[in-house]
Amino acid sequence: MEKVCFKTQKGPAAVGPYSTATIYGGVIYMSGMIGVNPATGKAPEGTLAQAQQVFENIKTVLGELGADSRRIHERRAENDGLPDQHCGIRRGQQAVCRGVWS
Repeated sequence: MEKVCFKTQKGPAAVGPYSTATIYGGVIYMSGMIGVNPATGKAPEGTLAQAQQVFENIKTVLGELGADSRRIHERRAENDGLPDQHCGIRRGQQAVCRGVWS
């Protein structure tokens, strides 16, 4: 099986030398999606708005790959161990993010 690394043209740019997604064995793997609006380059204010933006970005990337969110196998919203300044989702607010996708 071939591993393909994908960089988005429509979603937010990665914060570092990362692929937006990796495709292996017909499965799309994504991690580290950020809550930045690709049109403005800025994160919206508030945990809920940032979580909504993250999931819009995921849908955008899936769309670029000819996929959608109906067949997602696993999803997580975590920031355990990260200081607040590195993540708009503060400790204890993960449930807000999970509720956006549900």
